[in-house]
Amino acid sequence: MSRNSDSRPSFRPEVELLLTAASCRPEPERLARIRDLAGQELDWDYLTEIAINGNNVGGLLYWHLQRACLDRVPEPFLGRLRSAFHFTARLNLDLIRELLGLLKLFESNGIPAMPYKGPLLAFSLYDNPGHRWSSDLDIIVHRDDVLKAKRLLLDLHYTPKKAMSPAEEAAWLSSHYEYNFIRKDGRLLVEIHWGILPRRYPFAFDVERIWDHSITQEIAGTTVRTLPPEDLLLLLSVHSGEKDRWSCLRLICDISRIMVRHSNLDWDRITSQAGGTRRERFLLEGLWLAKLLLDAPVPQRIVERIGRSPLVRDATGLIQGRLFRVDHGLPGFREWRQLLGRAQCSLGGNRGAFVWLGDLGRYIRVLMVPEFMDRIAVPVPPSLAFLHCFIRPFGLIKRWHTRIHRSLL
Repeated sequence: MSRNSDSRPSFRPEVELLLTAASCRPEPERLARIRDLAGQELDWDYLTEIAINGNNVGGLLYWHLQRACLDRVPEPFLGRLRSAFHFTARLNLDLIRELLGLLKLFESNGIPAMPYKGPLLAFSLYDNPGHRWSSDLDIIVHRDDVLKAKRLLLDLHYTPKKAMSPAEEAAWLSSHYEYNFIRKDGRLLVEIHWGILPRRYPFAFDVERIWDHSITQEIAGTTVRTLPPEDLLLLLSVHSGEKDRWSCLRLICDISRIMVRHSNLDWDRITSQAGGTRRERFLLEGLWLAKLLLDAPVPQRIVERIGRSPLVRDATGLIQGRLFRVDHGLPGFREWRQLLGRAQCSLGGNRGAFVWLGDLGRYIRVLMVPEFMDRIAVPVPPSLAFLHCFIRPFGLIKRWHTRIHRSLL
């Protein structure tokens, strides 16, 4: 397989340009590479589509293009990227203003609150609020404070996203992990969490432990309670891997930015919290994608751990195939094999000659691993979770029946 001179696998030039803009490379090297790539004959329509709509990093791409080579970007596409950047920046400023206001309100009413994700990441991990797309506010409170927070939100003319009777609300609070509210203008969603993922999941987080390890951080001139970087890295990896299935490059950018911002991460703590559960799989997926795609500084011992995890490598091959397809269809078998071969080369080994049927079996195995939406669509007791392996094929057919045949060719 052909590869660039560095450790990243080779991609078509549009994807390589996008990955370079989002990468952890030193800025001079990054800008020089962007200028070289922008001078090639590119499909700018495809590039803007996968940057803005496919991966939510249009603002990040624009920022680097305007610094490296504005003269090489056709104006119609530059205008789309510029609009994405300015819209993202304005949105994050509005969101952080609303978030800080809600945190102050909660605090004055005796409700401890801890934000995570959303604009908090845009301001703490990125150099400019236009670099990271955010869509809502996520705030963790103690379960006993959920209804008090609800009353305060109602006074601010927020309404529950799902209308419930008192009995339904009580059942929801006992069985779920978040309560969603929509602002009166319909433009903002606030998610009040007392958990991170459904409690029935064996890898759900102990929220009380998260509170015990919380730290304070200054955001936009205000001190807020937040997660330490080790907990944030693991939480985002599990949330992005399980719930969002690494559906866009922005999620992987968050993982890489944590490692860049916090070069002294306690990796023993991270791996001990993740070990022995499916958390480790999602953690290793996120770290491997961040290293392979964005040159993130993943420690060598973690890379070696990934090398001993065939399922992780197979899954990330599937994820990479999804990221850069405009229609977000399932990646084709040939595409998956190519990406997996490139990943193997980056681990320092040769892929070797695999039997075609053996590769097909591995592809089907990773394709059939149940995902978050499978569990949501057909909830079953934990003791019967194995049934999702048999239910998933029918869900795939229902979701992708018009594309599956084309995707596997």
